[in-house]
Amino acid sequence: MTLRPHIVRWILRLYFPPFTWFYRLYYQSAIHLSRFLVSRIKGVRSIYLTGSWARQDVVYGLSDIDFKVLVAGEKDQKTYQAIRRRFAQLRWFFPVLGPPDEKGIYFSDSFNEDYRHHPLVQHLFDARYFRHQLIWGEDLHIALPIQSWDELDQDECTFSRLRDWIERIHILSDYDGLSAPQKQHLFFKAASDIAMLAIRAENPEFGSCSRSESLQHICRELEESFRPFVLNMILENKGLYRKKLNSDDESFRLFKRMVALCVERIARKDNAEPTLRNIKPELPDCSNESREIVGRLQAFSSKILAVRTVRWPQLPLNPFDLLLFDTPAYVVECSEPISLNEFHALKAYCRENLKDPATVLLKEYPSFMSSVDSILVDHWGSFSGSSDLMHFLLENHQAHDLSRLLEKRIQLRLHSFYEQLTAALKRPDSGRMDSGVFPVFLFNALRILIFAMELNRGKWQWLVEPSGIADYLIRHTPLRPAFLHKLAEQYEKSSNKQAVFDERLLPKSRALLGAMMEIVSDGRSWESLEELNAMPDEERLKVSVAIITYNRPKQLERCLISINRLIAPPEEIVIVEDSRAESARDIADKIQMDCPIRCLRSSRPGVAHSRNLAVKAAKGEIVAFVDDDACVTPDWLDRIERAFLRDSRIGLVSGASLNLKCERDDIIWKFMEVVEKI
Repeated sequence: MTLRPHIVRWILRLYFPPFTWFYRLYYQSAIHLSRFLVSRIKGVRSIYLTGSWARQDVVYGLSDIDFKVLVAGEKDQKTYQAIRRRFAQLRWFFPVLGPPDEKGIYFSDSFNEDYRHHPLVQHLFDARYFRHQLIWGEDLHIALPIQSWDELDQDECTFSRLRDWIERIHILSDYDGLSAPQKQHLFFKAASDIAMLAIRAENPEFGSCSRSESLQHICRELEESFRPFVLNMILENKGLYRKKLNSDDESFRLFKRMVALCVERIARKDNAEPTLRNIKPELPDCSNESREIVGRLQAFSSKILAVRTVRWPQLPLNPFDLLLFDTPAYVVECSEPISLNEFHALKAYCRENLKDPATVLLKEYPSFMSSVDSILVDHWGSFSGSSDLMHFLLENHQAHDLSRLLEKRIQLRLHSFYEQLTAALKRPDSGRMDSGVFPVFLFNALRILIFAMELNRGKWQWLVEPSGIADYLIRHTPLRPAFLHKLAEQYEKSSNKQAVFDERLLPKSRALLGAMMEIVSDGRSWESLEELNAMPDEERLKVSVAIITYNRPKQLERCLISINRLIAPPEEIVIVEDSRAESARDIADKIQMDCPIRCLRSSRPGVAHSRNLAVKAAKGEIVAFVDDDACVTPDWLDRIERAFLRDSRIGLVSGASLNLKCERDDIIWKFMEVVEKI
């Protein structure tokens, strides 16, 4: 156990003057020094205190100091990292500042986009839950485009907040660095926060109250078996956690029940006539690939009824939410919540054995599921009626209806997806993502666009596997099957690490996404994709290879032989001779090159003039220079072409130059060999 848990115990034992005076001075020093140092970072406009200090509800030793920092301009990674580093440095002296990654850092010009796309950000700026106390700078909070609670989908905000708490509890409930009082306070904050969410799910006008009062208010809604846990939790907080009345397992069970109660209350509000009836989602089962894992998962607890494996079913938040696309999701269905020890054992097994991207979804209550150990925050929980669709798709393969409210939430989520996809496609560097990621990005976007198109027509079409997406487009669109088969093949090869995505397919792939975006937004038919067939499946660039030579016929011959072995020959070779020695044309004729050769003679000595002459004479879109004493690898031009296709802004590319094995034995050659080894 680290030093801090021991300090926390002593602070709580010595919670009376003059010690509390010292604690307050320590906290105030942390606030003032943070304000002074963070405000010196370029671009910082405002610093706010939030959380316990803004509510004047501080428990010294247990309450962290929370800040919101507003920065001028667009998102800037350097400024963001500078602020986090400053808080990390301060935390060496003031651990009460909490982890740097929990500090809210927002950029004024990018705030509106983050606020629209992320319900959790909307919740964190809801004045009914979070107060803000300005401690430095301009009061920009009042000028931010923050909507009132009745203008937002409060239930979606609630789901985001619940995911946030599920993440914290799952991570910290078995963290050895927390003392018993810290864990008790963590569960108390989680339960009281969720209690307030549950209260306002039925009564949005409910005013503010203390954490203990919110727990007392919700206690009567719980089953008799859970009420003692709530009362004990309140008494523990009142006694500053000097006594432990609830075990960690009892607090964990209460937390799960509170989440279920909150979601059940939200679900009761959705009584509208459904828009689509008897939907039977078909998720590809992959149990044959994972029988051993399924057997191990079932053995963790007698409360586990069944484990089934499907392809990842979540509707993503954005086009880059790709980690779990087309990966297994193990759905563990329980008769009742598993114990905290069983949960910890299950989490440890997942971390050690699920090496590939995969997740385990724990369904302990009918109203929600939680991920045992996931990487992305949005995947920690799925709730009945939430727009991520995961819970809707995993309800035991039963036919069910799509309510109007859920469809509205899905449409808002899709609209956010369109906005972010449009912005990504407009960026010239959108093709510069890792070549193993682009095919996942492509099929993820195609799946969502197909789903959106069918939903607009009042139909249900949920596709998961890339092969199924390609088959759908072949059946319903005029696109040539050969192109779609190439895309599916590229996905399979890149996902199996057999090859990287062929950048020659990028231009048409981006055009396909853009055209499908127009179809979804304008209501056009799939037939409008016919115009894409006029584009070549694989775009090629015209490349001229330029060689400057001077009295080195043997080296030039060797160079031309290597060019003749390229995977794809260039459009032409331009040779500029800087001497009157043996003609390059004679050498080329002797080799019988596979591409046209033009031989020029420079009127002035010097490699610079000769290269300029080659550039002026070249007909290609790209001029690739190679020295006459060099040899190229078979994929040399292929790699150059791919680089230019990935980003239209690229003007120059270069690769490594390695020494050739030859008969040279002079001191310069030996020196170069030594340098290369180093």
